[in-house]
Amino acid sequence: MARARAFRLMIWAVVVTGLLLAGHLVPERPTEAARWRLGLSLALVLEGAYLFLVGSVAVVTPILLVQLARGKRGPRLAKALLLVLSLGTAALLAESTTALVEARRGRESALPVGGLRPRRANEKPVSLPEPRPIPLPGRFVDDERPNTLRIVVVGESSAEGVPYNRWCSIGRLIGWKLEEVLPERAIEVETIATSGETLESQHRKLANLKHRPDLLIVYSGHNEFSARFPWSRDIDFYHDARDPSWRERAYRFAEGLSPLCRTARLAADTCRVAIPPPANGNRDLVDTPVCTDREFAVLKEDFARRLQTIVSWANQVGALVVLIAPAGNDSGFEPNRSYLSAETTAAERSRAAREFLAAKERDGRDDAAARLAFEGFLKRYPTFAEAHFRLGRLMEKEGDFAGAYEHDIVARDRDGLPMRLPTDFQRAYQEVASTNDLICIDMQEHFHRIGDHGLLDEHLFFDAMHPSLRGQIAIAQAVLASLKARGAFDWPDAVAAPVFDPKEVVERCRLDDFAWYTLAKWGSMFYDLTSPARYDPSERRERLVEHEVAVTRLKEGVAPEKAGPLGLGVPEAVPAYPIDLRGRPLSAKAP
Repeated sequence: MARARAFRLMIWAVVVTGLLLAGHLVPERPTEAARWRLGLSLALVLEGAYLFLVGSVAVVTPILLVQLARGKRGPRLAKALLLVLSLGTAALLAESTTALVEARRGRESALPVGGLRPRRANEKPVSLPEPRPIPLPGRFVDDERPNTLRIVVVGESSAEGVPYNRWCSIGRLIGWKLEEVLPERAIEVETIATSGETLESQHRKLANLKHRPDLLIVYSGHNEFSARFPWSRDIDFYHDARDPSWRERAYRFAEGLSPLCRTARLAADTCRVAIPPPANGNRDLVDTPVCTDREFAVLKEDFARRLQTIVSWANQVGALVVLIAPAGNDSGFEPNRSYLSAETTAAERSRAAREFLAAKERDGRDDAAARLAFEGFLKRYPTFAEAHFRLGRLMEKEGDFAGAYEHDIVARDRDGLPMRLPTDFQRAYQEVASTNDLICIDMQEHFHRIGDHGLLDEHLFFDAMHPSLRGQIAIAQAVLASLKARGAFDWPDAVAAPVFDPKEVVERCRLDDFAWYTLAKWGSMFYDLTSPARYDPSERRERLVEHEVAVTRLKEGVAPEKAGPLGLGVPEAVPAYPIDLRGRPLSAKAP
């Protein structure tokens, strides 16, 4: 009888261990928000239950041992000892197993999802293991394909073609025109770019490539922060930030000691990354960045290292590389978070918020006074992204487009929750390109040349970072012009670089009424999801309404060009201009 009870206790302990270990098995890419929320709840409950059980064992075990040492005996004491020993054994098994999983995961990634453990300025930095090198293939299936030109596209949603990806993408546009230039060759386009992925995850996917690429297009970067940090993340940024509560301290201490607790935290953060912020969860005007300076530096260094590794591998296997340095909608998409320097006090932050709102109140009523107010504000608080963006809009209204362009770049780079690639990461593309013989399409430079008054806005982007159809055509056209400049793939001398006819693109890609309707719905969804990330969601809600109105108008048979948003309908043609064999415009002056 006693043996049967002991056996049942052991089985129960194994079940508890299995549940605890299940915390880190939350799927990496659930497709429904409900699944993410369920995974988050499971991870948090399991971590709390595990800490309660371990704490109970730590408290009860000495008591039982003292009673045993005093000579007390009996079945109840034996059962209690068996129970705590079973739980302790299960906990040790869970910790050791999870430590092995954590070690493997830690060597694969430069920075865990959710970032490093939040820390105060006087705490020692958390050490990070060096990412394990990812071996890329050197041998391929059917390596000898004299009449086939294989294009491989690496990146995230923009490279995939989102939101036009059901009909069009940069890879497809390039492949289409290469078929016309090189009719004797079969053109194959393989797009491994996937929405929501980082360059790190795409690096892993390249390891599974089966066929040698002749042309490798790398267009990645916008997700380096949004795929790792939850939108709700707050760090102890300001020096006078409150001290952590005893509960936060306890959890941080446990996560420092326990691989299982760290894994549960990682599972929870993985879910938080995918869960959009609640509609009523708007941020403070004076906010904090989503990551620390050290986390930013780690990601930048890892991004540059992976980019160089991929380029070196492509050179070894004989593939021509095209880098596309992503740009974002700098002039038409407001920064998500704005912050002051870490040294400012709570009183100064409140005073700065009042000063900013007073300047914003003048915007539209007395633009000259508003501009002076924002300029004075930025002299005192140069890191505040929202003020740079507002000043840029005032300059745009006044016709000072060069000044607006510069402030828009600063606003994007100072965004505390980056959804667009910062300049430091764009420079990584340029640095890699400068030391390698490849094509680098600097989207910032090209779009500045063809943008309306040189600005990067809805004329080239569908939302915050995804190029519109005109933007995709511009990138594809620049790539093809660069291939022509260097005579790549035996490009015939008599054949000029292709220039896309937007109407022909729309017809070939079959962008019909259903496509425009779907795109309008997608735009509505995008601005609905991103509006709570700001302190003031009103402007994004206005764009949401614009897309909803477009949906209604399209249902009524209104032409997409007249339905509302600029991303719908046949776009304006992209002018041809000379591009050198490295992908740079021969004249960078904006028209």
